Amino acid sequence: MSKFKLPTPVSDDAVWTEVWKDGECYGSFKIKYQDINAPKWNLEWKRMVDKLSQSERHRADNPKTEADYLIRRGLSIGMLASHYIVDSKMVAADGTSLPHNYGDLLELLTTPELYFIAQELDAFSVNADNFKSEKAAKEAKKN
Repeated sequence: MSKFKLPTPVSDDAVWTEVWKDGECYGSFKIKYQDINAPKWNLEWKRMVDKLSQSERHRADNPKTEADYLIRRGLSIGMLASHYIVDSKMVAADGTSLPHNYGDLLELLTTPELYFIAQELDAFSVNADNFKSEKAAKEAKKN
């Protein structure tokens, strides 16, 4: 037990959230907490970057054009889709629900007109308050 006051721990459980805009639902997504300061996150990011060519890495690290920024955006969306969104019910153009599928999820998140979905999910996943639970707090007090 620490002599310092510690923050409420974050649960490892994934949480469902919905993305709405202008009164329309674009899907429900089950997301895990994305701790961008954790060594695990940094290792996953490094593995994503290592898949790029040398010139793409340089462009992503030193963006000068819109295309350079799109490389970095693609990396962020890839991280989110492959490691932190564990289930989804995406809304198709005809209003039906699409089952969770990595390819469809990536297509949804990288569609320029729907980029707000990726932004909202990313913001939700890095906010620890969305993943704090009473159960995790009780477990932490026991230790």
